[in-house]
Amino acid sequence: MSSHASTMTTQSRVQLRSALVGGGITTVIAFGGLATVGRISPFRALSLLEAIVPTIRFLSSATLTGGVTMLALMLTLLSFTATHTEDFTEAHYERVQQIAVLNALLIILSMVLLMVLSVPLEEADTLRRLYTWIYYGIVLLMSLLGGLLIAVVVMLHSTIRGLIHVSHPRHESALIHSLDRGNADAIHEENR
Repeated sequence: MSSHASTMTTQSRVQLRSALVGGGITTVIAFGGLATVGRISPFRALSLLEAIVPTIRFLSSATLTGGVTMLALMLTLLSFTATHTEDFTEAHYERVQQIAVLNALLIILSMVLLMVLSVPLEEADTLRRLYTWIYYGIVLLMSLLGGLLIAVVVMLHSTIRGLIHVSHPRHESALIHSLDRGNADAIHEENR
């Protein structure tokens, strides 16, 4: 692997790390905001769950729909990449793969949260002493969902910005191999 490709792969990992840090900060803020209620009794946890479940159902459904849509649009992105005349770098494909993985996690987490919310908790007598844990678990899942959504959006923004630079007449994109670099690499290979 050339040093340019290794630098691009490193940049791709740095972008993934910064997206995950943004998502992590969002998760902490969301969980901290909802957990500020403090220590609660099981009865209070049930009433809080009843209050937030409709909102969390809506968030989960919207995130699930958005995640599936983004995953489908990633196919369009790959089609654009495959039909474009430029030679895209490994970093571009690695970034697309990272977005797809984060998006798949987003879809799975949304589905898990929707399934958990479909359980009629107030009817389960055996779960009464666990309401507090269930409340914090659902709030944590919701917070992770929000953080993961932010991470996917940051990665998509970075990728779209790079693709705009590919097509922009006055910008040079780091997502494609330049013709000069390709010729220099070919000459270097011939001299070996």
